[in-house]
Amino acid sequence: MSAVFLSNFSSGQNLVPNASFENYKKLPCVLNESYVQDLLEHWFQPINTTTDYWSNLSQEQCYLNPASVGSGARSGEGMVGIITAHVFNNFGNPYRFTYQEYVGVKLTTTLRTGGFYHARVFAKAREIYSPQIPILTADNLGLVFTDSLILFERDTDSPDHLILEPQVESKELLGPTWQKVEGCFIADKSHEYLYIGNFRNIDSTQIGGTLTGSEQAFAYYFIDDVLVEELPYKVNLLQSGADICYKNGYVELNAFVEGATGYRWQDGSTNAVKNVPISPYPTFYVDILFNECKYRHTFNLNKIPRIDLGLDTALCVGERLRIANDSSDVEVTWWDGSIGGEKNITSPGEYSAYALIGNCILRDTVTVSFSECPGFVPNVITPNGDMFNDFLTFENIDDRTWSLQVLNRWGEQVFESLDYENDWDGGDLPPGIYYFRLFSTDLRKDLKGWVSIIK
Repeated sequence: MSAVFLSNFSSGQNLVPNASFENYKKLPCVLNESYVQDLLEHWFQPINTTTDYWSNLSQEQCYLNPASVGSGARSGEGMVGIITAHVFNNFGNPYRFTYQEYVGVKLTTTLRTGGFYHARVFAKAREIYSPQIPILTADNLGLVFTDSLILFERDTDSPDHLILEPQVESKELLGPTWQKVEGCFIADKSHEYLYIGNFRNIDSTQIGGTLTGSEQAFAYYFIDDVLVEELPYKVNLLQSGADICYKNGYVELNAFVEGATGYRWQDGSTNAVKNVPISPYPTFYVDILFNECKYRHTFNLNKIPRIDLGLDTALCVGERLRIANDSSDVEVTWWDGSIGGEKNITSPGEYSAYALIGNCILRDTVTVSFSECPGFVPNVITPNGDMFNDFLTFENIDDRTWSLQVLNRWGEQVFESLDYENDWDGGDLPPGIYYFRLFSTDLRKDLKGWVSIIK
């Protein structure tokens, strides 16, 4: 199989302008002196918080020269800094505050709906602020792509955080060395904008570090070397769901993508194709590895119910059987071409129903037979050898297995036969009233009565 590439695809093209924060309008010096959009080319802060721009080119005495905090850009001269979590210590009881900072940019090219993209940013935790305000670490640093601009004007009623669903997100506490936060995703819209920050509620954010007696502490991260690129892999062709047919008991999930370097399924297996059995899981995922990143693809499993008409059934002549698909809401087609509902069976034969749902062909058949059942039941036997009423005799039990139990008036069993052949004459039992139960497991019939033994 040969790799297929987009005709307009440009390998390695970074869609983020000023990706390393090198191009500036003016150099920063004092905290909160200017908004990011006043200092940097292309970048902006979407809400009215205090995102910072740091540059090695600023004068040495400027606070926003990275040398003032013993740090430096990962590459080049510039980087930005954002708070991703904020904690206050109120008389020894720390509580979290939903103040978070972000940085945004308009991409050079709109993401193509259905396109497969690799996004990456480098981040590291700031180590020094002041002895009075400790620096923490946090997770949930994420990248969000949108098709609309989020930008609150100055001096407007701006929120102090954004709650959005990141396409790429780190679930690890990021430490004080440059670490990569990256992932791959399929664009579900024509996204034009990228935002970086913590887009989760602060109560859903894991925080690391020690909170001393100071009034507040926060997680502050430097951001550098942002990358967004389209990849040529045809991940969008993977199936999103699969039907598990009851008859098969499993479904084959195919995660093969040309150019992938490896696979790891939810259960740890590593083949491109996986047979997934009927299980309690409504979904099953696989991590697909590429040279650039890892992509998690989730298959939605649709367990198709069976058609169940019940067990093969034997009836007494004159009875009828109701059959219906009682196990699900699947509308069935019957053997006679009619659809749905139920059927009443009054003659012997095989009766079937079927349905086609997705890739599953559902079918079930029930066999119905009829037999003459016991008619006249005597209530007197006279075992005297005159060949008249010598035995407890039932009509129509010769072609089916019938079992007989006999009890005395105290409820004690005095006779039993699992295959009764009309041959019980009371034996040595004294005269009197006895109670019998004649039953057939096949016919699910149970006849009860009494008989008087006269000697």
